[in-house]
Amino acid sequence: FLSTGNIVSSTGLDLMQVSGYTIVAERLNFLRYCAHFRSVHRGQFFMEMKTTSVRKLLPDQWGFLCPVHTPDGGPCGLLSHLALKCKVLADAAVSGSKDSTLDDVLISLGVSPVCTHSESGGGGSNSVHLHLPVCVNGRVAGR
Repeated sequence: FLSTGNIVSSTGLDLMQVSGYTIVAERLNFLRYCAHFRSVHRGQFFMEMKTTSVRKLLPDQWGFLCPVHTPDGGPCGLLSHLALKCKVLADAAVSGSKDSTLDDVLISLGVSPVCTHSESGGGGSNSVHLHLPVCVNGRVAGR
């Protein structure tokens, strides 16, 4: 994949394109070189689209993608970069490890823990729509 930029999949993955996923890291200077590893490219497929909706920074992307660091011209809005404080984690979720201490910290900061099915009888609280869920490693940790 890295040498060609082509994705080979038996299922197809419902992708709009299967080639052109690599970005050449330019070595103009060290900071520019490092910025290439924080880039997020939405793909060449969207380059030919007449709509601008794919180029907009959506509300759920604020804090994850930088609203300023995008090139001018054709790839504007399609080639984005991760925000400065955004980190990509690749840990496998192991129950009972660091998550339990993180849950304790979240509860101490005011997050209401989620009741399990055996504790509340119904699997949730009455104020489901009043609070936003707090997710840790793909599971709801509280509200």
